[in-house]
Amino acid sequence: MLYPLLFDDVFKDYIWGGRRLGRYGKKLPEGRVAESWVLSAHPDGLSRVADGPLAGKTLPELMHRYGTELVGSDLPAWATRGFPLLIKLLDARERLSVQVHPDDAYAAQYEAGSLGKNEMWYILEAEPEAEIVLGVVPGTTKTKFSQAVASGNIMEVLAKVKVRPGDAFMIPAGRVHAVGAGIVLAEIQQSSNITYRVYDYDRQGVDGKPRPLHLEQALDVIDFTEEEPEPGREWFAAVGASCRRRMLAAGPFFVCEHLACFGSVAAEAEGSRFFSYTVLKGALEITSGKHRRSLVPGQTVLIPAGFGTYRLSGTFEALLAYLPDRGSAEQAEQGRLATNDVKKVVLERNLARLSER
Repeated sequence: MLYPLLFDDVFKDYIWGGRRLGRYGKKLPEGRVAESWVLSAHPDGLSRVADGPLAGKTLPELMHRYGTELVGSDLPAWATRGFPLLIKLLDARERLSVQVHPDDAYAAQYEAGSLGKNEMWYILEAEPEAEIVLGVVPGTTKTKFSQAVASGNIMEVLAKVKVRPGDAFMIPAGRVHAVGAGIVLAEIQQSSNITYRVYDYDRQGVDGKPRPLHLEQALDVIDFTEEEPEPGREWFAAVGASCRRRMLAAGPFFVCEHLACFGSVAAEAEGSRFFSYTVLKGALEITSGKHRRSLVPGQTVLIPAGFGTYRLSGTFEALLAYLPDRGSAEQAEQGRLATNDVKKVVLERNLARLSER
C-alpha cells in the first residue's frame, strides 16, 4: 500500500550556489550547493524514496508500478507522460543567468519530445535590495532585444522587480527571467530541465571557459507580445479558525497554495490527483490510520492520489501543489478561457479539499 512519501534530496552544484540550504534541514555535501531537488522524476535528478517499504525506489519506478493510484485519474493530457512536476529549493549566492524556457509545443519539436517549462517561485529569503528579472521592458521588440544583446546592453531591456520573503511569481514559458543574488526560493515547475541561456555576465564555468549561450533558441521562444506582469490578485480563504489558504498560482500546469496553519485540519486525496506539501516553517504532522509522517522545514511529502482522508496537524507554513483537472486544463490551453477565468475555474472545480471536521 502506498503511504505519504518522503524522498532523498538530489543536490546540484551550479556555479552560483551557496550553503544556505543547510538552514532547511539539508545535509549538504562539501562545496557550493545551488539546488536541492526534493521531488523529481526527471532523469537529470531522480528522487528516491527515503524510508518505509518502498525505500530506494525511484519516482519513475513508482509510476510504473502504481500508475493512477499514485498520480491520479483526472490529470491534464500533458501530464500523463510521466510524473508531471519537479519541486526544488534554490540558493542563489550569486545571480543566475538571464534565461528563458520553451513551451510544450516547441520542446516537443526541438528537444526530443520533452515537456516545456512553466514555473513558479516563492521567495524564502532575500537580502536587502535583492531583485529578479521578470520579463522585458514594455515596447521591447525582437529586433531591439537582439541589438541589446549584440551591444552588451541587454540589462537595459530587462524588467527588474525587488523581492522580499513571501513574494510569489509565475514564470510562464517564454518569459525572460533571472534570479538575483542573495535569494533563496522554492520552485514549482513542470518536469523539464530545458534552459536557453541568453546572458551570463561574461563569467566562466568550472572548466574555465564561458558557459554556452542559446541565443537562437531563446529568440525563437521569447514572448515579446507579453504585457508587463501585473501584481497577482491574491485569493485568501480560511479553513475554520486554524488554517489560512493563500492562492499563489492557478492555471493549466499546476495549482500552488500557501498554507499557514495551527491546530488540525482534514484533507482528502480522493483518487483524481496527487498532492505535495513543502514545509517552509514550523512542524507538520500528517496522520491517517496507522500512517504518521512528521515533517520539518525543507522537506516535501507526496500524498498519493488514492491515499484517502488524512489530517494535517501542527503549527506550520507550507506550499501545497497539485494539478487541475483535465477539462479545466484543456480549456485553458486551447485559449477558450481568459487568465482570470482560468483561475476562477480552477478555484471552483479544483480546489484541494481541506476542512476543519
